[in-house]
Amino acid sequence: MADMFDEAQKVLTEGLKTYPNSDGLTGALVSLDIHVAHSEAAQALAEKQARQKPRDIEAQRIYLRTLIINGTTKSRRHWAANCWPSPHTILIFFI
Repeated sequence: MADMFDEAQKVLTEGLKTYPNSDGLTGALVSLDIHVAHSEAAQALAEKQARQKPRDIEAQRIYLRTLIINGTTKSRRHWAANCWPSPHTILIFFI
């Protein structure tokens, strides 16, 4: 089973080298990292994508989801204060 996760991580990482702006690949790798208890790696990847694409809703959703899963309260507050023009915009993620 571990070999499958390693292979999936390798494929997704290579895919991101080819398509670095892909929200789908980023989300898949973040989910895989969380699943195999690489929460710090998942958060770093999600944050990198969110910073590169500050107005991309999917990139921001992936990052916020990762912060919530990791229980990173301080970063969630910072994200909410700095990434969106209005606190009401956050409701998009919960609708």
